[in-house]
Amino acid sequence: MSLPPIGDVKPLQVDPAALGRIVPMLAVHADAVAALHAADMGDSLWARLGPRFLRTLYRLLIDEEGFLGFVYVEGGRVRGFIAGSTAPDAMMGRVLRRGGFLLGPAALPWALWPPITRRLLDTPRYARVSAVDGAEVQAESLFCTVEPDLRGQKVAGLLNLVLFEELLSRGYPAVKVTTEVANAAARRQLRSWGFAERGQFSFYGKEMVVTTLPLSGHPRLRARGRHPMLERSRR
Repeated sequence: MSLPPIGDVKPLQVDPAALGRIVPMLAVHADAVAALHAADMGDSLWARLGPRFLRTLYRLLIDEEGFLGFVYVEGGRVRGFIAGSTAPDAMMGRVLRRGGFLLGPAALPWALWPPITRRLLDTPRYARVSAVDGAEVQAESLFCTVEPDLRGQKVAGLLNLVLFEELLSRGYPAVKVTTEVANAAARRQLRSWGFAERGQFSFYGKEMVVTTLPLSGHPRLRARGRHPMLERSRR
């Protein structure tokens, strides 16, 4: 695998109490996660398909082996989450085969609106156009958000830490993240972790940048073993 080396990365200040509030995403969290997703990423395709679609999709994803989701719970309320996958294309294929009969009706009527329909038809291109030349990076961090008043408190950094260490523990040597070129805050946070920008592509009418991060040897990460609650959460 050909990946740029990790640059200078500052140590991550870990608040043990805050870290302890991060737990695997369960079915009981799906509605709150869908609401957070819609509030912060309302222009994403999943959000444009409506709240019922988002709730249904997250309930299906939580049961998928290739899905890795964690939530930040404070005061009994979900206040942030991160969603990733060990193989997004394969994962979504399984979800559609298993739950298409639920997702189809849940996406109506929004899926019939021409701008959304065009995005749906364009979706299969994503894996190809976001691929990184010379690097086979399977794992991907898909979405991460926290409530506005938690921003700047390193909660998003802790969510990243938990996801990346889970991937490392499963033997994945690197992770990919794509974001909008215009999203300066997201690109700054990715650089703070040592992500390298590997190229740009157009998708859904936006200019996107693809970034990669080696997990093996990263100074912030340790392979601690699979999270003890992950498998239990799928029972």
